[in-house]
Amino acid sequence: SSAQGKRLFGFIAAGGTLGAVLGSLITAELSSLIGTANLLLIPLVLLEVALFCARRLELHAASLGADQKRPESDRSGTGGGLFEGFSATFRSPVLRAIAGYTLCNALLGTTVYFQQAEVVKVAIEEEAARTAFFARLNLWVQLATVLIQVLITARLLKAIGVAAALCILPLIYAIGVGVLGFAPTLAVLAVVDVVRRAGSYAIASPSREVLFTSVARTEKYKAKSFLDTVVFRGGDAVAGHAYTALRALGAG
Repeated sequence: SSAQGKRLFGFIAAGGTLGAVLGSLITAELSSLIGTANLLLIPLVLLEVALFCARRLELHAASLGADQKRPESDRSGTGGGLFEGFSATFRSPVLRAIAGYTLCNALLGTTVYFQQAEVVKVAIEEEAARTAFFARLNLWVQLATVLIQVLITARLLKAIGVAAALCILPLIYAIGVGVLGFAPTLAVLAVVDVVRRAGSYAIASPSREVLFTSVARTEKYKAKSFLDTVVFRGGDAVAGHAYTALRALGAG
């Protein structure tokens, strides 16, 4: 339910954040010892472990007490075809609004990411040192995120509501991108990146998940897949091409 989502989604997301903290520590310490390319073997193994865990969860889902209390229709497949996520999104005003929010988030995030890559490339010449910098930056992001997820997210959602909580990330972008435009230095970049990503992971993402509790089950699962792949990754691609085009036209 929406009430359960407000209370629990922050804590559930904290599990992923704790994994990201450990990943950042490993990357920072091993990047200069084994090289950047060899680091890719670690997520290769972890992705397989994650698939195993997902399969185990699926097998045990039917025996979970909470699941047994739901009607049989909630435990069956959703049916439908390949493009139903697309049509479901554009039929529902709520899902269209979530799609717009997701697209704007992707456009802004990717633009800042490209700017970040340029600033770091100029400030840090060695590839191993850049990798270590990004790992430590990511560590600070995840530490800030997990603190907010555990201590603040649930209280914030209950206090100000989902709509107000979703406004926090656009406000962070407005201030952060403005400051970065006037002072594109490594220190400013680090602060902006930590604040914007922590805000995205700890506040915007759980708030967006709560929105899906207000739509029908079939719409939720079909549209969410469409939003998280086509809309979000499509926004990444559009932002990347737009950034390259603006740089080619001479934009600084």
